[in-house]
Amino acid sequence: MKKPFREMLITIAVIIAAVFFMASVFVRFRATMYSELNEITASYLSRNVDALATAFQTKLSDQLVMLESQTRYFKDIDLTDYNAMKETIMSTRGMETFTSIGVASSAGSTMNYEGKSSGNILLKDYFQSAMRGQNAISEEPTVDEFGNEVLVLAVPIWQNDTVVGVIYGTFTRSALSELLRTVQFGDESASVLITGDGTILARTIDSELIDEQRENIKDFVPGLSIEPTAQGQYYTYYNEERENILVLRPIGFHNWHFGMIVPNSIVSEQTDRILHYVVLVMAEVAFAFICLLLFIYWMVRRNMNEKKKLTEKAQTDSLTKILNKMSFQEAVDNALRASGEQDACALYIIDFDDFKHVNDTLGHAMGDRVLVEAAEKLQHIFRDSDLTGRIGGDEFAAFLRCPKERVADMDSLMRQKAELVLNDLKEIYKADGKTVQVSASVGMACYPAYGDDYDTLYNNADKALYSAKRGGKNRYEAYE
Repeated sequence: MKKPFREMLITIAVIIAAVFFMASVFVRFRATMYSELNEITASYLSRNVDALATAFQTKLSDQLVMLESQTRYFKDIDLTDYNAMKETIMSTRGMETFTSIGVASSAGSTMNYEGKSSGNILLKDYFQSAMRGQNAISEEPTVDEFGNEVLVLAVPIWQNDTVVGVIYGTFTRSALSELLRTVQFGDESASVLITGDGTILARTIDSELIDEQRENIKDFVPGLSIEPTAQGQYYTYYNEERENILVLRPIGFHNWHFGMIVPNSIVSEQTDRILHYVVLVMAEVAFAFICLLLFIYWMVRRNMNEKKKLTEKAQTDSLTKILNKMSFQEAVDNALRASGEQDACALYIIDFDDFKHVNDTLGHAMGDRVLVEAAEKLQHIFRDSDLTGRIGGDEFAAFLRCPKERVADMDSLMRQKAELVLNDLKEIYKADGKTVQVSASVGMACYPAYGDDYDTLYNNADKALYSAKRGGKNRYEAYE
């Protein structure tokens, strides 16, 4: 009796030890897995916020580029002449993305696109920055002449290498929030744009994650400290008994930060689901290990794909799907750095003639269609090894790389391409019984003869463009 009893005790002890050991392994595994998944998720969220912040910064920069495109109307206008300034600004009719557009003289006197004064802005921070030759955004919201609380974007107007005035556009907070919505992480997240002291400039509308009555993010994120020099900040906080995650990234304007808020339940649900699977398949360690590897692989692949999509989105023009201004310039700079003294390249600036007439005659929808078709035609004219981009409202650019075996024929090749551009872009459009013909002018500058960097080539090609326009339009000219 003693031996069976002893064996039973040993068996019970072994079972208890095994259960204890398995429980200990599970607890340690659970704690380790929970920590690992939190770190992976934090890194995953952080990388996505980096990409989203970059995309939002690019969208703001695109708005400044749109304003820059309007400065050409004022290159030869005396901004101290009230009537000339009024006639010119009223002819622009504004741009849809801005609540209001205006122009200011060097003394700060303003005129909006309705022909009314917006008051004197001489002491405004954005005006002073623009007068120093810098694109600028107001640091804080201000009240415009219509009583709206707006942010102001401003760019300098240059005449003979001197800033003579400023053109500015205003965004209401609701318009800025709509711009913010276009770079949102997903339906379960919310996005915010905040100043250095935590003031909320824009937010995702109708989100349970952000109290619309709160004006400062610090009101619902206790202990938040916004560091102006930090590359990114990650916070976990409770809001109405719900745990949320806030990830902040600076966007390069003032001390503004782009923030993404996601409920921590997304993280915990994923963790609990995996741990539940582990409990069910602890006897199948190999299978569990494979599942974990597949999960990590899936997360990494998903992150890489999303980051790739966001990067492509940030680099391309939203309407025409070709390179935007910043990406085109960067691509050309890279190409020039890789070129040797024996290589030959050319930069084209392509601008529609009297494009405003298309919008006024056939409407903006037809104007957009013309721009989209123009981008498609340019991609057919230039090879895959060349570059095409939209660098302004109705202004395009192309970068031609001459094959080494045809360097001697560079001038001929360059002009052939220009002829194709003029012929293919010249077209008659019809809508609602109305007809309008579009054409374009082209300016060219050749590397290395007339510039070995983007800015020099661009300025020379731009001079050639305006020479072509002065010569009658629907022409091309090469800088010489």
